Order: sequence, then C-alpha cells, then structure tokens
Amino acid sequence: MAASDRTAVHFGMIDHSAEQSGTLLYFDPVAVDGSNWDTLFTDVATSVHDIIKAGIITLTKLNMTRTTASIIVDESAGSIPSAADAQREWAIRFVYADTDNGNKKYSFTIPAPVDAIVPSGTDVVSLGQALVAAFVTLFETYCLSPDGGAVEVLSAQLIGRNS
Repeated sequence: MAASDRTAVHFGMIDHSAEQSGTLLYFDPVAVDGSNWDTLFTDVATSVHDIIKAGIITLTKLNMTRTTASIIVDESAGSIPSAADAQREWAIRFVYADTDNGNKKYSFTIPAPVDAIVPSGTDVVSLGQALVAAFVTLFETYCLSPDGGAVEVLSAQLIGRNS
C-alpha cells in the first residue's frame, strides 16, 4: 500500500537520564480534506491519538514529550521521570502481524515498562496481563501496519538491559 494509506505517528518519550526515545505506530490516513483530523488527533480523550497515548502511558515509566504526525499534535513538558529505573534501554518489544497482507510481521517497542507488567523469571510478557491486554485491544482496534493493513499482536518480550 502507498504511504498515503496510513498515518505514521511517533510518540516521543524521555527517560530518567534525559535521553529521548519513542515508538512509531500507524493510524488510518488523514483525509485529504482533513475531515477526520479531529477523530484521529484533536477530540480530547476520544481521539485515536489520545486513546493510544493513554494505553502507552499505562505500559511505561517514561514521560511523554510529544507526538508527531505531519506536525506536532500533542506536546508535553518533557520533564524527567522521577523513577531512577525509567531508562529507555529497557523495553517491551511487541511483535504483530498485518492480517490483511499475508501476516507480514512487524514490531515496535515501548521503553521502560512499569513494574506491574514485568514478569518474574522470564522475558516473555503475558498478553493476558490486564494492562498489556487493554493496550493490545486499543492497538488492534485503532492502529494499522506500515502497509496499511489490520493488525494482530502476536507476542511481547522484554528486551535490552537486564533481559
């Protein structure tokens, strides 16, 4: 699919060491006439952006800095998180498939996972864990693959430092 078949959205974050990080997800394309802009980005608390951002926030210790699509659609203060272990080098990698395009696999990471979703004795993060399951539902409902197809999360795993 062409790039216009989806909107790339980067969620920027900052860790305890003031290092920038983030994750790139894909939404429905912005309509040429902009008629769906509010639905995607500016309807407070109900836009796809706000729903996905809230889901990411439940999974990470990092603080949000800004979200970018074609322009900045949300910018937070970018303050340093108070948790000393809020570091971008440790993350959850989600692997997902594009169910419309031959189950082609992709991945994205959310850095510095919150303690509630970190498993004991393994690097495998349960997709059934309440916070993770809620985020997966949001992701599968509102996001697209880089090719513009529907997505299905296949797995989640801790990566990076101490994994």
